[in-house]
Parts: sequence; C-alpha cells; structure tokens
Amino acid sequence: MGSSPSKTLSDGELVTLALKAGLKVYAGFKAEERRLVFVYADSFKSSPKLFTILPTGAIEGPPDGKSLPPAKARGLITFPFAQSLDAAKARPHLKSHCVWPDGDNHALVQLWTVNYNDDFHKVFKE
Repeated sequence: MGSSPSKTLSDGELVTLALKAGLKVYAGFKAEERRLVFVYADSFKSSPKLFTILPTGAIEGPPDGKSLPPAKARGLITFPFAQSLDAAKARPHLKSHCVWPDGDNHALVQLWTVNYNDDFHKVFKE
C-alpha cells in the first residue's frame, strides 16, 4: 500500500473548516503546541504495556494495552500539563502506571507512542 500525497490547506481553507467545526478563529493568532517526549529506544529489556487513558476514563487503542518492544528511534509523547480523573473514572486504571491518587482526584499521564526519527525532527523542533 502506498501513501497518497498530503494537500496543504491555505489559511482561508483552514479558517472555513474551523468555522464549520464550530471553532472560534482569531486573526493573527498562531498557536505553538508543546509536548514532552521520552525516547526509550532499546532501553527496555522486556516489552511493557502502554495504556493510553483519556481524561474521560476511556482507553484509546487496544484494551489490553499496546506492547512497547525495544526498538531504535521509539519514544513516548505526552502533554506538558497536569491532567486528572475523578475517583470513579480512575478506579479501573490504578494498576496501569498512568493513573495514581493525588489528593481528591487522581493524576493522569496520557501517553502515545511516537517514532523518534528524521520525519519527527522535520515536523517538531526541540
């Protein structure tokens, strides 16, 4: 299977799509997204399981977790701000290593896998 070339949208097309989606658009505003990346590469001696738990309590991806085999140029990516779950949503995930008690709520680390390679460096700056 080949990949199709991606089309770059003009500013006008982006604004039109954003407005259709119910988003607010502000002239001249440029967002700068930040993420934290942990490059695990081949440092694992085993293949731990990753659970991507959303703030709703739902699991994104395989319900039994995604295997993280040791491999060059592999990493995990997350948001650089605190997230939390209430106790009821957190309860099923307390053994996942991504949720733990934190006062009245439960802290959440929402993680995804990422290829930390040349393509990554073309899109993200350090």
